[in-house]
Amino acid sequence: MRLHTLALALLCVLATPAFADEPAQAAPKVKWVLPWKQGVALSYQTEDTATEVKDGATSRTRATDTTHVRIAEASDAGFVQVWSSENGTYDVLEGPPALQAQAIQQRATIAALSGVPLEVKLATDGTYAGVRNLDTLIAKIRAVTAPTLLVAIESQMAQIEDPKAREKARATAKANTDAALDRMLTPAYVEALLTRQIQDYDGFHGLEIEPDQSYEVQTALPNPFGGPAFPAKLTFSMSVSPDDPEDLFVAWDMQIDPEKAAVAALAISEKLAGKKLDNTGKDAVTSLDIADEGLIVVHRPTGVVEMYESTRTTQLPGQLKKVERHRMRLLDGQHEHYWRDEETADAGAPAKAEGS
Repeated sequence: MRLHTLALALLCVLATPAFADEPAQAAPKVKWVLPWKQGVALSYQTEDTATEVKDGATSRTRATDTTHVRIAEASDAGFVQVWSSENGTYDVLEGPPALQAQAIQQRATIAALSGVPLEVKLATDGTYAGVRNLDTLIAKIRAVTAPTLLVAIESQMAQIEDPKAREKARATAKANTDAALDRMLTPAYVEALLTRQIQDYDGFHGLEIEPDQSYEVQTALPNPFGGPAFPAKLTFSMSVSPDDPEDLFVAWDMQIDPEKAAVAALAISEKLAGKKLDNTGKDAVTSLDIADEGLIVVHRPTGVVEMYESTRTTQLPGQLKKVERHRMRLLDGQHEHYWRDEETADAGAPAKAEGS
């Protein structure tokens, strides 16, 4: 039943004298039903874009792939949800020559990791509970990343003419690289990098709330290096599409405390660099604005995610602004959906703007 039809029916009931003295009824709730069971397999068209403006210079990149999500195990203890991707692309849309050179390495990394499974553990309610094969993934990422870094080192060594000085610099650079990889490829940090969008994708399963209402919670994002957490305010809502009652929109946004984010980010940077960083003078980082917003379109009868889009905007006042967008669209789904910025091919008419 469409929402406007339901509203009309309620008006007719309330206008009936026999019900005039009845207490007002609570608004019906909507629920995101759990879609997972053994053998469920979904495929998505996926796109990642990043736009960065730093010191007046703009760079833009775009990556695409086909993402597969399947349930490999289902039991009373929960689920194992396996993610993998294939047919990855990476392009620099705007930026300096150095960024174009990095694109070659990025494409090689994407190709090497194509098809590598990420085994996500889900609780019985379908919410994220961790990564099962994290050690295997870390070893694979290191095996792929280390040779790429060594190539970059060799290109720098070629500029040193003296053989002894070159060999000494090579040994130092390799030791520094190994140490940097040790600091970066910790389980908590790798898990945070790999699963940010997955945790959003799986974060609202089973939610049952009144539609078209805004809910707010104070939360804290764990620091992958064990330092101070990131205090944040999460606001979310659920609504049924006025055009199709089988579409459920789940929207959220999250604001991270800017001053505490700056402190935590500095601590993380020092961990990665392996040394104390100077945070004084005109370039001192005292405030870091991080804001997330997202929209998920769910097929109500099955609970399957048909579309997902999240955007993170990071701003360092006066120095940096970076916008990262990740979006997924179900292939061969129950309905055809369009991104907000797309237009239909016929007659150039605006497409169905999801959630707007």
